[in-house]
Amino acid sequence: MKKLLGILILTVGSAFSAHANTIWDVSICSGCTSTSQFEAAARQAAGTGYNGERRVLVINPSTNVSRHVLVTNVPPGEVPRAIEPPVHIRAGDAIPLQHDPDAGIYFAGDEVQAGDARITMGGTTTSSWPVSSKEQAEIGALVEFGRKDYVIVLPDSDHFSSFRHRNEPAVANKIYQSMTERNPGWATQQLGSKLRKLVQNRLKVFFGKSFQVCAVFNNGDSACFEPDVATPSLENLVEGSAKDSNGNPIGSGGGGGSGGGGMNVINDPPTIGYGAPGSSGRSGELWLFCASSGGKLIRCWTEVM
Repeated sequence: MKKLLGILILTVGSAFSAHANTIWDVSICSGCTSTSQFEAAARQAAGTGYNGERRVLVINPSTNVSRHVLVTNVPPGEVPRAIEPPVHIRAGDAIPLQHDPDAGIYFAGDEVQAGDARITMGGTTTSSWPVSSKEQAEIGALVEFGRKDYVIVLPDSDHFSSFRHRNEPAVANKIYQSMTERNPGWATQQLGSKLRKLVQNRLKVFFGKSFQVCAVFNNGDSACFEPDVATPSLENLVEGSAKDSNGNPIGSGGGGGSGGGGMNVINDPPTIGYGAPGSSGRSGELWLFCASSGGKLIRCWTEVM
C-alpha cells in the first residue's frame, strides 16, 4: 500500500519566571482593548486579600493581544512590603547583571510608566507592559488550538497500525510535531510550563471545551487526545473516544468498551467519515473521509456535508 502523503491536519470545529513570592494568574478578557481595561481585568483577577504583588497575564483571544500586569496591593492599615521598583530604560541601554530581571522593565515610548510611588501608596496600583513577540506567538497558538478540534491522519507505520497496537509516545510526539507545523508558536516555551498550563486551563473554561486532536490510524481506527502543553510525550487519551472504522467503541485497553466521546463516524463502506465531537452530519459541516480496502486506508480527503 502506498503511504499516506504526509500528515493531514483538518480543522473540524469549533517567561517569564516570577519572584519567589509572586503569585501568577491568567485572565481572559475578550473585551479588553485599552491599557486601562487590561489592568482592570488584572485587578479583578488578583483581588485585594493580600499584601504585596501579583502578576496577571491578561489575554484577549478575540484580538490576540495580551499584556502582563503587575498588581500591587496594600490593605488599609498595613505596612507595604518591600518590592523592587521597575527600572526605566531606553532601547539600547544596558541592564546591570545584578538587576532582578523579573522586575518590570518599561521602554521609552511604552504607554504605561509606573513610578516608585506604587510602593508607598495604600490601596491597589497597577503597571503593565506588552508581552514579547515570542510570548505572543505562544499565546496565539494556544488560542488558535483552543477554539477548535483537529483531526490528524497518521502516516503508514508500525507505530500507528491500529489503536490497539499503537506506540503511545510516538502518537503523542506525532501530534505535537503536526500541531507545531501548523503553528510554530505551539513549540515555544517562553511562558514556562506552569504558566502555559494555566493559560490552557483558562482558555478551556472560556471556550467551554478542551483542546482535542483526534487521530486516524492506519486501519481506520480513531481516537481523541488532549495534547499536554508541557510534556509532548504524554498521550492523554480521552477515555471512551476510541472507535473502529465502523464506529464501534474500543476500550482504552484494546478490548470492548462503553465508548462515549470521540469523533462521529459515518459507516458507509468502503468510505469512512469522521466529524468533530458533537457534530451531526448536518449541512455545512466539514468532515474527513477516508477510503479503505482490506482494513487499510488508501487515501483521505475533506468534504463539506
